[in-house]
Amino acid sequence: MAIQLDIKSELPTAIKWTNEHTKQLGFSASQAINAVAAGKALPMAKGKNIISDWERFTKQKLDRPTPSLAKGFAVERGQFATKRRLSTLLVGKTTGWNRNRYILGNIKGGDRPNTWADQFSEKGTLPAGTKLVPTRNLKRDARTGGPSYSAVKRLLNKAGSNPSGGTGTVFVGKPAQGIRPFGVYKVIRGGSLQAMFIAKPSTSYPRPLARLESVANARVRASFGTYLRFALERNVAANVKAGRADMRTGLFR
Repeated sequence: MAIQLDIKSELPTAIKWTNEHTKQLGFSASQAINAVAAGKALPMAKGKNIISDWERFTKQKLDRPTPSLAKGFAVERGQFATKRRLSTLLVGKTTGWNRNRYILGNIKGGDRPNTWADQFSEKGTLPAGTKLVPTRNLKRDARTGGPSYSAVKRLLNKAGSNPSGGTGTVFVGKPAQGIRPFGVYKVIRGGSLQAMFIAKPSTSYPRPLARLESVANARVRASFGTYLRFALERNVAANVKAGRADMRTGLFR
């Protein structure tokens, strides 16, 4: 996503512009960009930056996201703004695990990643391209609301291609009796089957994070000018105090 800034329109107007302001403008603008993007460089930007806004928005829009997903945004390594490169790049974190697949899926929608189907296909028969959708019978993680990892692993360990084969406790395929679809079924007392996953040809994200870009733009409009003016005033004042400032009136502006 790209956000354009009109730096000149955010410059202070009620001051005498000097050569020192011109000298400090690039550095001050880079600080303001890093502050509005990630809360870096300026104390006032703590909690009032794009990443903080995205974290709050993700927690609001997703159903019990894991902390590592909700806090899954960062500035790309080596991409903080500098006075010679007035841009930065925000991405999904990849440390530990790659959040981009989940974040982008919830921004753009489209087909859901095939998380468990490949592994269950090795245990029985599922149509090519199957997406497994958990049923209410499958134990959920109390914190995230998603399928319990340990419960799914137990199903995998006990899965076979027919109810009476293998361990005889989990069946992967299409039940021979009735009209039930392909899926993953737990064999319960008396030999009946309880659906744990149902196979679907495709599933789609509803795009709950589609407004991430507008959230970022709102933060830029609300904060960038304030951060730029503060940084510029502070940097000029620091050089005035140190006796290094060129306070002659320049031709800039």
